[in-house]
Formats: sequence, structure tokens, C-alpha cells
Amino acid sequence: MTTRTKGKNSYDHLAPLFTRLYVDDSTGRANADLATAFAYLLLPEILFYGLFALLTAILNAKHIFGPTAWAPVVNNVVVILTIGLYWVLPGDIADPVRITDPKILVLGIGTTLGIVVQSVMLLPALRRTGFRFRWNWGFDARLKEFGGLALWVLGYVAISQIALIIQNRVLTAAATGGVAIYSNAWLLFQLPYGVIGVSLLTAIMPRLSRAAADGDHR
Repeated sequence: MTTRTKGKNSYDHLAPLFTRLYVDDSTGRANADLATAFAYLLLPEILFYGLFALLTAILNAKHIFGPTAWAPVVNNVVVILTIGLYWVLPGDIADPVRITDPKILVLGIGTTLGIVVQSVMLLPALRRTGFRFRWNWGFDARLKEFGGLALWVLGYVAISQIALIIQNRVLTAAATGGVAIYSNAWLLFQLPYGVIGVSLLTAIMPRLSRAAADGDHR
């Protein structure tokens, strides 16, 4: 990793591109260097979030919901331990920001570790079902049925990302800690939906899907 100093440190890799895209530090209310340092440590979570979603879908299709319900709890335990370790570490995050700062490493690695554990703990449950991964070369004809829906999904993702970029740039320019303030408020409003709606939908989705596939629309 290389660094350069132009008033403040920055990192010359892919992570700063995301920082410049999502963070507006023109008002001085956001710390782009700190966001970049965390980006290096947190971006690997994308892989494990995808793995968790894939394994969850397989287990749900087999009507196994327990492991996927408890996996986020284990993730929360790891994050709580991470925060506790961060709290007992002496000092504050150094300025100028350095990715080797112990406090940055503890928060970044600890948070990512929580997602890794959340994903990996589903593997034993998957093995107990007898499921085995195998490569399936070529184009599966069943994907044609999904093609139309896939376009809508990609469109939804693109529009959501554009909205997220605008939202984060407004929040980082408007107030110190603007993203955290918005995120906490969003979590508060999503709590009833997450606890009730998502939990119920997760349990009944395989049954709904099977009925739809059998033409049992009633």
C-alpha cells in the first residue's frame, strides 16, 4: 500500500475511488481518509454477504431456518466483542489517518470477521442436508425463465445505487456523522418490518414458490 501527502494522507488503490464516489468532504464534515482506510478492511465483506445470501436461499428451500436465524446473532456477538476491544485500547485514531492504526484494524477486521463467521456457520447445516456443490458448465435453460426478472432486478440495483450515492454525498456534506445519524434512524423505522415482515416472509416463501411452480395460484 502506498501513501501520498497533499495536506492529508490518501491511499492509491481502488478503495479511494469508492470513497470519492460516496463521500463529499468539500465541507470538511467528512473524513475521506478514514473512510478509505476502513474501505480496505470492509470491502471483502461483499463476498461473504453474497455467500450468506446463497447459503440462506439453499437452506430456506429445504425448510431449514434455524441456522440462518442464529447466524446474525453470532455476528452481533463478534461485533460486540470488537467494540469492547476497541474501547479498552488506549488513545484515539491517529491523525493523519493510517490503516495500520490499531484502533482502525480492530474495528475493520473485527467487523469483517463477524460477517465471515455469519456465513461460514451455515456450512455445517448445509452439509447435514446432504447438499454438495458441483460445477454445472454451460448455460442452464431454466435461466431463460429468469431473464426477464433479472433485467428488473439489475435495474432496481442500478437505481438504488444512484440514490445511495446522492444520499451519502448529501449526508457527508451536510453534517458531521450525517451517515451514522441517517443509518440509525433508518434502522429504527425498519425494525418492525425486519422482525415481523422479513421473518414471516422467509418462512413462507419456499411454500409460495412451490405452489406457484405447480400452478396452484389459489
